[in-house]
Amino acid sequence: MALDQTSILNILPDALVTRLTEKLITDPDDDAKATNVIRGRLRDDPEGLIIVKVEEGGEPWPHRLNINQGGMRAATYEIGGTNYGSFHRKRFVIVFELHFGEGDAVTQERKAKVVYSRTQHAIHTMDMPTRDDFGERASMVQIAGGYLTDDGGDADFVWNGMIWVEFLTTLEPTDV
Repeated sequence: MALDQTSILNILPDALVTRLTEKLITDPDDDAKATNVIRGRLRDDPEGLIIVKVEEGGEPWPHRLNINQGGMRAATYEIGGTNYGSFHRKRFVIVFELHFGEGDAVTQERKAKVVYSRTQHAIHTMDMPTRDDFGERASMVQIAGGYLTDDGGDADFVWNGMIWVEFLTTLEPTDV
């Protein structure tokens, strides 16, 4: 049954949500503690002020075959053949919606940047998940870019941002 099989495309965002929940909700004990870390798009009105979403890169930033490995003279998909030992980049986006009400602009900016930095640190220090049922596993993670911007008005402190995350995966197909 399909739901009994594991896929790297489920394992990676689940691992991100677990790690970000730990480092943004469970561990902090201050007013920069996130209220929600969710997978996918927010379907309802947000409950809380600091919302972090994990989404697939989608069409603007799709998963890719890794064809340019630094220092190698052949495309990585040619090493070991096209169906064995290929490297891929699985891409995800971390989306921030930070709603701060009362306070001064300097304090709210500092809180937003703490949430952003905690997120980066959580990603850089996370353990790599296990191999899926199809023979694909993540071997490293990197942050490819990101931003954080003040989108509020004079008395409305709303910060939005994104972090683009990519996992380098290896695929060694298994018999399913």
